[in-house]
Amino acid sequence: MNRTLALAIAFWSGASLAADIAPRSAVVDSGLSLRGFYGGIAAGAQVMYFGWASGPAYDFEARAGYSFGPEWQLYLSGVFDGSQFGTTPAASVNTQFVTSAQIAVFLQHHFVVRPAVMVYARGGLGVAISSSYAPADGFGFGGAGGVGVEIRLGKRVFFAPELLFRLSSLSAQGYSDSYHLFGIQLGLVYY
Repeated sequence: MNRTLALAIAFWSGASLAADIAPRSAVVDSGLSLRGFYGGIAAGAQVMYFGWASGPAYDFEARAGYSFGPEWQLYLSGVFDGSQFGTTPAASVNTQFVTSAQIAVFLQHHFVVRPAVMVYARGGLGVAISSSYAPADGFGFGGAGGVGVEIRLGKRVFFAPELLFRLSSLSAQGYSDSYHLFGIQLGLVYY
């Protein structure tokens, strides 16, 4: 849990520092209102680390919230992750499929706003749930963050490739563990 909290604090500190360091001229009045409903869907490929094991993973994400203009968005995100691991570090014949979900509130900031391209960082905190954890459903703290680019496809629609990380601490019936993942995600965003 301490490592999870430290990573979350490091992300928020880094995003805050980047906002202070970014030149104010990086934000351009693009004539975009981008105020109002914010929504998005995304999917991606990652590597999940769970205890001693690591394996390829995938995710699906849905977002809904509010955009305060071109620079700031606040939204609720729901993510489903899945990965497959071997039962021991040496044996990959017997495998275990691990699934989890994370529900988090995200704050997103665009450092560069142009009519065709915007660059952003986002971070969120929430809860994690896994039905394939130990002897019972696991619950715990979850956090995530990412950096990406939004490329305009239409008046209010953007294509959003992103580098992301996600971490969760789970516990159930005396067991506790954490997992984290790193990867890429491709999304569509509507303002």
